[in-house]
Parts: sequence; C-alpha cells; structure tokens
Amino acid sequence: FYSIRGLNFLLMKRYVEAEKQLNLALKMNPSDILCLTNRACVYCETGRYREALVDAQRAISLAARGSIPHCVAGTCYLKCGQYKYALQYLDKAVQINFKNSEALYMRAVTCEKLGLKERAAKDFAAARALGYKPGESYNEEL
Repeated sequence: FYSIRGLNFLLMKRYVEAEKQLNLALKMNPSDILCLTNRACVYCETGRYREALVDAQRAISLAARGSIPHCVAGTCYLKCGQYKYALQYLDKAVQINFKNSEALYMRAVTCEKLGLKERAAKDFAAARALGYKPGESYNEEL
C-alpha cells in the first residue's frame, strides 16, 4: 500500500508525500528494490544526490532487473560533475533497456560534457525518437 502510494505521489511530483510513503514501505521491507528505486528518484528530483546514489546502488546490489536504478545513479554522478562515473552507469542503463529514453538523454548530456559530440548527437536523436521530453520521467515496465 505504502509503496503504491509513494509511486503515485512520485508520478504527481509530490515529493514530500512520496518520500514519507516510501519510507514507511521500506520500514516494512528494507530490501524492496522498487521502493529503493522510487525513493532514489525522489532524492534525485529534490537534489539530494548522495542519498539518491545510496538507494540506487543498494537497489543495484540487490539485483535490480530494470534500468532505472542505473539511470538514477548516472544522473546523480552527472549532476555532481563526475562524468566518467555517470557514463558507466548510463551505459549500463541503456544496455539493460535501450528504450529508456531518459537514460539515453542523460547519457547524451554526459557525452557532451566529455566532448563526445557525435555520440551525444546519436543519443539525443534516439531519445527524441522514443518521445523523450526534458522534465518527464521514464516509466519502465518489468
């Protein structure tokens, strides 16, 4: 129940409520990969990159099947200016799910920062072709 409510608040960009619900869900099941991933998204959206990275890496270590924890970790490293680490995580996100338009877009931004202009252009084009719009989150079905 708390997990679903947390996800719904996250999708509505009501981050305070999302975090509260996800915290309640994680008290009941601290190894819930989806809750960890969603809370990482909340932290990332609110600029709390260190906390987001902890949750994303925990989800990854628990064998998360989706690309989103890798995308969140990569985005955190990107926002903190650690582009080589960002690229590693974003490469993995795209490898897991080549339709993750947000990962493609973030990887393109990272490639630009690293001076990889041709690669960035390809990723921007791929993200646009998949319908990515900046500010919209990618929702992955598992």
